[in-house]
Amino acid sequence: MKRLTNLIALSLCFLTSSLNAQSTFSMGELNPYFSEYLKPMALGMATGMGHGWAHEARPHKILGFDLSLSVVAVQIPEADQTFKVSALSKMTGNGYSFLDANSNPLGNDDLLPTLVSSLPSDATMQKDLAPSDLAPSMLVDVPMMDGLFPEDIAYAPNMALQFALGLPKGTEIMARYVPEVASTINDYANDAGFDEASVNELNMWGIGVKHDIKQWIPVVKRVPMLEISALLAYSEFNFDIGTTAITLNPDELLNGIAPTYTDIDGDGNVPTSGADFNDVGFGMNMSSLTGAVLVGANIPVIRPFIGVGFNKASVSTGLTGNLPMIEYNLNSSDGTTTANVDYDPVGLNVEAEKTFVNFQAGINFKLLIFNFHAQYTYQQYSMISAGLALSIR
Repeated sequence: MKRLTNLIALSLCFLTSSLNAQSTFSMGELNPYFSEYLKPMALGMATGMGHGWAHEARPHKILGFDLSLSVVAVQIPEADQTFKVSALSKMTGNGYSFLDANSNPLGNDDLLPTLVSSLPSDATMQKDLAPSDLAPSMLVDVPMMDGLFPEDIAYAPNMALQFALGLPKGTEIMARYVPEVASTINDYANDAGFDEASVNELNMWGIGVKHDIKQWIPVVKRVPMLEISALLAYSEFNFDIGTTAITLNPDELLNGIAPTYTDIDGDGNVPTSGADFNDVGFGMNMSSLTGAVLVGANIPVIRPFIGVGFNKASVSTGLTGNLPMIEYNLNSSDGTTTANVDYDPVGLNVEAEKTFVNFQAGINFKLLIFNFHAQYTYQQYSMISAGLALSIR
């Protein structure tokens, strides 16, 4: 987060030192880049929430139950560990160019790293805010981020604590829940002397149902040991953190220029001071809707199963709170520079959604009341999970 603060401050200070006309800059202009950079990891985490709901094809008998803990790893495909410069065409249309370490323009087919890549990035996003007939140029330079993962370890982790209960008519309901633990985390952080961040919200919940459909199929319902069921589940994760590590107070960022707080975009919402921009944080909302048809064998001790299904992953993440939009002006009569500041109407946020069709295979080893289960799901973002369960009936 401190790197992001320094990046923003560097960009704004460079801008104020080279202005020669009126121009506007806002963080929302960088959304296309941050979307490409964060999207694979965010989708991987959201996809992982939809994995591991079923430990076998057979639903629990009436009042049978299990309590399980599973860990999940989602593999980010190599094709999504980088992205082409051409994906930033919206920024190109907004006046941005993309340069390598030697300030040479990047081609549309040149690759840039995402968060899950192991590649460094020496590239820069540059915007010339001056009209084409005005010299000298007025440049904003924003360094692009490196990939942060070790080589060959592009996995998004996840885990789930789940309870399942058997109901009549071959039906099983499942639930996942992590209660609101923000205050507990803050207490531990304060005790450890870490006061740069405060968790405002952290919770996860999910609900699912599995139903025996073999019982409704003539002839097939009499086949011994064969189990056929349908599963549908939804889960959601919410996270919000406030931090003092990101400071976007214009009074501190504008390199000695006193800002004037005004209504630049005409929406009637006007900041009163730089303190209105001190509540910057980071938020994330993820959800997963998954469904499958499962076919398995009810064999003592070992219960294998296979299935076909889908997983719809959705994510919304970005900086929360008020971000500044800054309009710079150069007074041609005396050469002084002024800055008008308003709320950025767009903000810095990333939204992504993707639906995967998948094939699943899993196995459940049962030893008295304890189960060990493992599952592999083949899809564009393939997943593997393993876990332990306490299971009755």
